[in-house]
Amino acid sequence: MTAQVIDFMAHLRARQSASVVTSTQGAVAMAVRHEEPSVMGLEEDTVRQGLKYDARLDARDIPALIRADIKAAKAARKIHKDVKVSVRFESYSMGCAIRVNVTKVPEGFAVRNPAFAAAWEAHEKAHAVFFDFKKVPRYTSEAQSLLDTLSGLVTAYQKTRENANSDYYNTNFSGGDVHFDLG
Repeated sequence: MTAQVIDFMAHLRARQSASVVTSTQGAVAMAVRHEEPSVMGLEEDTVRQGLKYDARLDARDIPALIRADIKAAKAARKIHKDVKVSVRFESYSMGCAIRVNVTKVPEGFAVRNPAFAAAWEAHEKAHAVFFDFKKVPRYTSEAQSLLDTLSGLVTAYQKTRENANSDYYNTNFSGGDVHFDLG
């Protein structure tokens, strides 16, 4: 048997510098990197960090920052001025969440895709077990674009660390999904 000698620190430096990937989620780029295993994991951790994430920020302060970002996006005409958005902070045992809901859209703004309703009705009549949501989008392209933009504003402040092998997951806040609540 032959032994291979590895400069462990050089290996770590090379791995860390080569493993940062920037991807686009919604309207905001996120840095994704792989780090050495957490205490619980055998494989490397995946860390997703929004570009506005700051470890010094308390999660209670983030909704105000998101509201300011929404106001700036309206001023820049990335979001229609008549769109109303609710951004709320919730705390619960061992965690917290930021809930974002679109509560009002401008007159004439179509949210639901009519083809989705027809496809869902046909699915119900056929008593089918599986419905492929990717074939027919639930929302119009305009509505989906709004959701993606708002989701990007929220995830810009989020950091998650996960390790699928050990079922480890950690985040500074849960949520980040944006929903229509036009009730």
